[in-house]
Amino acid sequence: MSNQWGDGEIRYVEVAATADGQNVVVAAVAGKYVKVIGYVLTVTAAAQNLVVENTGGTNLAQFTLAANGGVSFAGSYECPAFQTIMGQGLAVVNPTGVDTYGHFVYLLLDR
Repeated sequence: MSNQWGDGEIRYVEVAATADGQNVVVAAVAGKYVKVIGYVLTVTAAAQNLVVENTGGTNLAQFTLAANGGVSFAGSYECPAFQTIMGQGLAVVNPTGVDTYGHFVYLLLDR
């Protein structure tokens, strides 16, 4: 489905990020932004700083969570959480020894 925003199809991706460092959750698509409109993230250990970033390494959000803690956001197109740089994907960056689980709700947009 396409609309005035590009590919307006709402997409859902599960997060099962178990590697230390960057875990790509949404792959980059040339000429597209990843606009996150909702998420739920939980961690398995105390995360000093759980980071959500572009696949190019620019931070989009940072959370300090307690062991087995979590964070969530239920937004909309008009009230998104954040958006990547054009042509870059979305990643979760785990501190050493921390796993992140949950999901993102997003759109791929060309503007």
